[in-house]
Amino acid sequence: MAFSSFIRNSKLATSLICSNLISVQNALLILNEFRILSGLKLNESKTKALWLGPWKQHTERPLNFLRTKELLKVLGIHISYDKAGNERKNVNQKIENLNVKLGTWTSHQLSIFGRCLIVKSLGISQIVHSAAVLDIHKDYIAKIQSSIFKFIWKEKQDKIKREALYQDYERGGLRVTCIETLCKALRLGWIQRFLKSDSRGQKIGKSSHVPSLRNMGAYTSCFTVTLKKIS
Repeated sequence: MAFSSFIRNSKLATSLICSNLISVQNALLILNEFRILSGLKLNESKTKALWLGPWKQHTERPLNFLRTKELLKVLGIHISYDKAGNERKNVNQKIENLNVKLGTWTSHQLSIFGRCLIVKSLGISQIVHSAAVLDIHKDYIAKIQSSIFKFIWKEKQDKIKREALYQDYERGGLRVTCIETLCKALRLGWIQRFLKSDSRGQKIGKSSHVPSLRNMGAYTSCFTVTLKKIS
């Protein structure tokens, strides 16, 4: 469930994603404690709830929140029942932003090293957040790669194999970022955070949905090897 909550007597707004009703109730307790300290109160009459996943057909109104089907933006990611609309906002729009950023540097007389630097600093940064939390389809990855190499080679045909440009300087490459590898690494990074042995990780590890903490070492080793293979 995704809950878009608006704070009364303030221009601030917050969005929460909760996996069950108990999580929602715990979040409300925290907001109540925040109200006592700050004086800001949750306006429940304007709080909207969006059912996600297999619950999206439910018509209940949890905690009397308004049920909505509108597009919500949670931590920079747009969420709605419209899959095509989600992809348009979360991926297509980011690719367009990447093309605009690179386009502003097209007329500059940059060396190939400078163009690679612009790609990594200003271009790829546009899609990193979406790639970290979403499953980017291979067609979009190919589209991003195409935009990057068109910029590097000034809209001309590639003069060096892309696999060579991905390599380090010592191996004759230019350290150009491979978008496919980047997406995999960003997604696998969540596993490392998930397995991190802090208090929250231990609580998650005890859940029936994940392996016990005694088996975490084997899973960590497995994903470490995977990361080395794709790096």
